[in-house]
Amino acid sequence: MQKGYTVRVAWDDTDCTRRIYLGKYIKWVDDACTEYLRDRGLTFDQEGWLSLNGKELNESFVVGEYSMRMEKVSGFDEVLTVRISVKEMRRRVIVFKGEIFDGKGDMCAHGTLTYIYIKRGTKSTDIPEHIAKLLPVSK
Repeated sequence: MQKGYTVRVAWDDTDCTRRIYLGKYIKWVDDACTEYLRDRGLTFDQEGWLSLNGKELNESFVVGEYSMRMEKVSGFDEVLTVRISVKEMRRRVIVFKGEIFDGKGDMCAHGTLTYIYIKRGTKSTDIPEHIAKLLPVSK
């Protein structure tokens, strides 16, 4: 488990009741996944293609599906922590589990984000073994 990705809830993250839009939780989980990958040497370039430790791959992860459930109301100016782990790895798919906690450690939301691995110019392709080894499934 990594230390967590921290966000402060901004005004535009909320609706007129100052509660967070559900879509913002999904965005924060996606942002935390990007940081999770970065911590392992995988970075996206400006066009969305991956590099591994600076070496271009001409491959990428794209979002295939997501789900999110709110457990507790959070609002404007709160500091939240997003924790990411790999829930499942299949040949062409990786499923991340995201959990969002408030400053007291209470879970505010949780869900999954499914990435599909693609190669430039093709549809989905198998995740190379050397990439899969960087992303171990949590027990």
